Amino acid sequence: MSKPRVSVIMPVFNAVDTVAASIRGILNQTLTDFELLIIDDGSTDGTSEVVGRFDDRRIRSFRNECNLRLARTLNRGLDEASAPLIARIDADDIAYPHRLEIQANYLDNHPEIALVGAAMRKFSDQGKLGISRPTTDADLLRWRQHFSNQLQHPTVMFRADALRDLQLKYGVVPEWARQADCLETIDHLSEDYLLFGLLALRAGVVNVPDILIDYRVHDKSVSNSQADAQNDMARAVSRLLFSNILGRPVARDPVDLLYFTRSQSAPESVIEAASSLIDEALIAHRERFSLSSKQVRALERDARLRKRVLRAGNRGVLHGVLEFLKAPIWPHDVEEFRLLVRTIFSEREIDRLRRISMAPMS
Repeated sequence: MSKPRVSVIMPVFNAVDTVAASIRGILNQTLTDFELLIIDDGSTDGTSEVVGRFDDRRIRSFRNECNLRLARTLNRGLDEASAPLIARIDADDIAYPHRLEIQANYLDNHPEIALVGAAMRKFSDQGKLGISRPTTDADLLRWRQHFSNQLQHPTVMFRADALRDLQLKYGVVPEWARQADCLETIDHLSEDYLLFGLLALRAGVVNVPDILIDYRVHDKSVSNSQADAQNDMARAVSRLLFSNILGRPVARDPVDLLYFTRSQSAPESVIEAASSLIDEALIAHRERFSLSSKQVRALERDARLRKRVLRAGNRGVLHGVLEFLKAPIWPHDVEEFRLLVRTIFSEREIDRLRRISMAPMS
């Protein structure tokens, strides 16, 4: 039997109310040459019965004997996958019909890219919540990945051999990426950020602008129910990535201040260290990766904005960012600004900033 073109990994845990719609979203794809690997991580709510009602030869179902948590469940999916391309979807999200076709064709046409993500539309039981559009420029994405995860996990598709060649698995730091006094394993929470961040250090990663899934937001999602713990783990990943690009251990406090570029009060010494870390990382990126002068300028603009927002923390972020927007070093690309600081302000605040920044200067 020939291998499928794509293996889709869907981990499930107590998703009795949503898993059927997620499965149908994959089965209705325009690209039909795939296998759907459903790994039940010890559900107790009838999820396995719902999965068992689907009669489609492309579905392969597995069940963990006990709850192994997300990273190990995903790694079981990687081990079971037989296709050269692997896609992710969660048991509460819904893939658009052309999702697999668009991403598989993109990877076929861009052999230098190892992973491709996409935009997604957020929704809840109350209705649509808006669109999440990640960075689409590959060089900016690699740079920004040090500060926060730029890839939306349920939207990604990647090459299986890229992970094998780099000894990459979910939640595990390979020998080549280990740094003194940095994390080495993750049980769950930010296991995707770790995998994608390390992959971006050695291979091409990118997002397409297409909206390819509906992403369900609910109180039980990790981003809501374990937000503080997830942010703590993400900061640890960010620190590992900075340590890798610089080739030396990096202190915790400056990285904690830089994560998400959230502006906050901090001692001047920490602000100085964080600003210096941005400068060092920028130099390291220019030395390690082949960048055009245009790409270098884009990274430099991004670094300047991060340092300006960082500095604004002790005197009011709104004032600091408005001051930056009116400065001649960022006269045009308001959309890039919007993407970068979407985690600092609400959408309403960003729209207000955009209107103010485009108003005539007195």
